[in-house]
Amino acid sequence: MKIDPPDFIAGGFWVISMEDWITIRNLKKRNPNMGTKAIANKLGLSRNTVKKALRSENPPAYKKKAYTNLELVSSQP
Repeated sequence: MKIDPPDFIAGGFWVISMEDWITIRNLKKRNPNMGTKAIANKLGLSRNTVKKALRSENPPAYKKKAYTNLELVSSQP
């Protein structure tokens, strides 16, 4: 049961989808003895991605950086 690669990039890093996050957490919940390496192999993800998903309390969220238009800032008196 391999999942699709992450759909989008945030800040230069791949971000897993909420469905992937739920799948990882459900696998661990149903199989407490299943290690991160086994989950990573089953889903085709990095072990670090699985570890991060298991540590996080909240699902992944895209956070957009604030953008300042320097042309508008410099033209104001």
